Amino acid sequence: MRGLSTPELLSIWDQGHGLSPGGRAMLVLTTACPEYTRRHMDSFSIGERDALLAHVRARTFGGAVQAIVTCPACGAMGEVTVDVRSVFPDAAQPGSRNAISRLPMRVAAGDFTVQAVAPTVRDVEAIASTETQEEGVRMLLRRCILRAEKRGNHCEVDDLPREICALLEDRMAEADPQGDVHLSIRCPGCDHHWPVPFDIVTYFWSEIHLAARRLLRDIHVLASAYGWRESDILTLSEARRRIYLEMVSG
Repeated sequence: MRGLSTPELLSIWDQGHGLSPGGRAMLVLTTACPEYTRRHMDSFSIGERDALLAHVRARTFGGAVQAIVTCPACGAMGEVTVDVRSVFPDAAQPGSRNAISRLPMRVAAGDFTVQAVAPTVRDVEAIASTETQEEGVRMLLRRCILRAEKRGNHCEVDDLPREICALLEDRMAEADPQGDVHLSIRCPGCDHHWPVPFDIVTYFWSEIHLAARRLLRDIHVLASAYGWRESDILTLSEARRRIYLEMVSG
């Protein structure tokens, strides 16, 4: 695992247009984590993928992430800074490739019994094109449920009641806690505590987007001033690029 280089940031941003959030995440990981095959990463849980992505982000832009939040109790706005590596402490390591498991889980309620496995990156990406959330949830359940029974007889997944589907979703979330991360926020004004969802895929991609746009502006300025090619400008360190830009603007 390593951080993304300047040319890689621009290339990933360019290739990521039109991809789903999951597709963008995998684009980053296949670049930054050559020790994993794409097939292996497709078998990650969402939490395993996001933990790895968070540590790539830390090696690219640093560990600190910042956000502006509004207290739901008193309405005060504040800035929150956390270390993304502490939010996702359990990043997959090359030596633990065999540790990833999809052990079956069993859920029972009323007349229904379901045996299922937790969803993988491949499963979640397969539902990215569904039109509604309900349709996506149903498709995900069909991919993850190994067996469904009603009073001991086979039952179609689409015939399962909402109650048992909700129980199964809860069990899946428990099996992959890093797949749905919330930051615990405390308001310094009124001491109110509340959870805020944190999506590392969206956050990291927004940073890549901003970095790419800044790079393109820098390339435009330096190419116009010196006649350099884009590839030449991208080989410059950040410090040297800033100095040349200061000379042009000065």
